[in-house]
Amino acid sequence: QDRFVRWKMSSLVVLPLMFSGIEQQPIGTLMLFRQVGNLSHEVMAKIDDLLVIFAKPINNILDYEILLRKENVLNRAVENRRRFLEFTENISEISSLDKLYNTVSHQFMQWFGFDLVIIQRACGDQFDFPTIITHSERWAPIVESVGRYFDQHNYPIQVSAGAAALTYINNKFMYFEDGQAIRDLPMSDIDRDFFQLVPTLRTMFQMPIRYHSNPIGVLFACSLDQPNLLSDETIALIEQLCSFLGSAVINAENFTRIEEQKKQIEQAMADLEKAQE
Repeated sequence: QDRFVRWKMSSLVVLPLMFSGIEQQPIGTLMLFRQVGNLSHEVMAKIDDLLVIFAKPINNILDYEILLRKENVLNRAVENRRRFLEFTENISEISSLDKLYNTVSHQFMQWFGFDLVIIQRACGDQFDFPTIITHSERWAPIVESVGRYFDQHNYPIQVSAGAAALTYINNKFMYFEDGQAIRDLPMSDIDRDFFQLVPTLRTMFQMPIRYHSNPIGVLFACSLDQPNLLSDETIALIEQLCSFLGSAVINAENFTRIEEQKKQIEQAMADLEKAQE
């Protein structure tokens, strides 16, 4: 009713768009109104004749749009498959944790348009922060300030601690299209401090890093300039990548542990040989 008043409508008619190829199934509607006077029966008859002419071309355009959307879905599926294979190939042979985290972070920024990536590894009842990284020198001061903050503050894995802890405990991703829309809402002290450290937060995404379906950490990624909206297909791909990442992390940690034990044994053997001389 408010719209009718704003448009100063005197008369209104809504007609179904139909053509002979579809039995009694409209493909849309046409709304006509006048600000002065009524729409006469003669005018309505002429409009009906025109609708018969234009309904089929309109329907053809709709069919074409549907085909384009399906083609885009298939193209995205092919591209996501390519990215997954490239990702697994790139990280499957990496034994260094630092190199693994660095490689993964840069690929996420390159592929998905993020500006900042933080990898949080569960260690007992709190998070470690082995990687806080950006792709641009523009955001380097933010990386430094965030790094200093988490060097000085523990992040306990508790529901009340913040969004990352919730992501880990619930084993479900969290996605905020624009951080500016939620920055003034109630939140934990850690999350509030993070907003102060990163005042230009836009799209934020947190995905559990899983090993055998169980979380072992959280990958946080965000854009810092413009919103970076993610499709359902992209989110599903990120979930797959983070599950594969979990296995890679465990393998790299095991390799590192074995190497350290090997060095300790070698040192012990060397000390024993010296003691026997």
